[in-house]
Amino acid sequence: MWSVLVWFAGSKIGRLILGIGIIAFFIFSFRVWLAWHDASLVKQATAQMVTKFERDAIAAQLAKERRDAAAAAQSLEEHRKRLDAALKSEDAAAERREAEIADYEKRLREAGRACLLDADDIKWLRRKH
Repeated sequence: MWSVLVWFAGSKIGRLILGIGIIAFFIFSFRVWLAWHDASLVKQATAQMVTKFERDAIAAQLAKERRDAAAAAQSLEEHRKRLDAALKSEDAAAERREAEIADYEKRLREAGRACLLDADDIKWLRRKH
């Protein structure tokens, strides 16, 4: 077998075939390396794109949550203002009613028709009826 290889390398046709084989080997090796390299680049680029997409999605979600929180805070502040106004109005109405009741009782006393019920009588009426 060794003698066949020596004869093959010694002839013009053998050298031509050997040269073509070596060139084909290098071309094939380069193509295999290129395919491997392209696959690794695609994998790396895809991983970076996924990371970028995830980052962008999280940033958008965070921005939306911040907008929602700001809107909720504004709504809460408006409701607090309304509640304060309602409480003030209710307090003023209660004071007006108390003043009206006191004025009415004063007029009754002046007319001699005062109500002589005390707190115990009112409790008893509420308990029984």
